[in-house]
Amino acid sequence: MEDFKPSQDYLHMWEDAKKLKSIERMDAIFNQLLFEVGGYDPNRIAITAEAATKAAEARNDRDAGKGGIKI
Repeated sequence: MEDFKPSQDYLHMWEDAKKLKSIERMDAIFNQLLFEVGGYDPNRIAITAEAATKAAEARNDRDAGKGGIKI
């Protein structure tokens, strides 16, 4: 087995994105790493986009007061 030497410091990049609470940046870093090691799955983009859309819709509904108890 060959030693893997990443082209970037992904752990440091991930920690910086985590401190900023940037899920989009964390996802981009993860995708870069997957691509670099040859494990990139193009279907993941569609699945992630669908999940993000559903999460955004749920958040918008919550913020609009739909489906919740008004205090």
